[in-house]
Amino acid sequence: MTPEPRNLIRGLDARERAVLVAIYEHKVLLTEHLKVMFFGSVRRAQDRLRHLAQRGLIETWYPPQQRGMGKASGHHTLTESGAQVVVSLLGIARSELRYVVRNSEDREQDSYLAHRIGVNEFFCTLIEAGRTNDDHGLAKWVPERTVRTSDGWIRPDGFGVYLHPGGALDLYLEYDRGTETTRQLANKLAGYIRVARDWTEQGAEHFPCVLIVIPNRRRERVVAAAFADAIARFKRAAKL
Repeated sequence: MTPEPRNLIRGLDARERAVLVAIYEHKVLLTEHLKVMFFGSVRRAQDRLRHLAQRGLIETWYPPQQRGMGKASGHHTLTESGAQVVVSLLGIARSELRYVVRNSEDREQDSYLAHRIGVNEFFCTLIEAGRTNDDHGLAKWVPERTVRTSDGWIRPDGFGVYLHPGGALDLYLEYDRGTETTRQLANKLAGYIRVARDWTEQGAEHFPCVLIVIPNRRRERVVAAAFADAIARFKRAAKL
């Protein structure tokens, strides 16, 4: 039986509570990610994460690595007790918390894991960049969410607001690992165009930038072809 959330929360400081909410929001975070987000050193992060694991609130696991690659970084997910703490912190019912606690076999077979890690790595890199450049910083990081307008919908891998001396950059992230076909990419980009057209009364001028992170130059050509296809669809429709 899962202990009462109020008993689980007792003894957790504000940072540890924030760590649990962050793991909920981003599904799985590495030790290095949590160090960047909340701690001054990896050793301090490991110490606090060990404390959360000992209390049964998170599970730390290490995916198998290829021979010679060394030990994988610690991957941190919520246990059911951790999910109950987040429910209490957010003031919602467990049924409203869209978080599935996976067993070890499910985690190892999660084909989406590398994608999640890549997305989280990107935003943590922005956090680090903000700390090493004056007047820069990641002001907002929203995980994957569906965005709808009357003209269409999109589901970016994340949304961020990055501050810089010239102002602020709003961006939607598409983290591309080269697994989608040109047609699938074109469909996705066409969705962005539809949503952007209906974004505000001023139109797409104020729509966030769409940043597509790609694995190599060859993939860049595929993305460019997909974008050209998406644009062509709207040009053909305008002529009808």
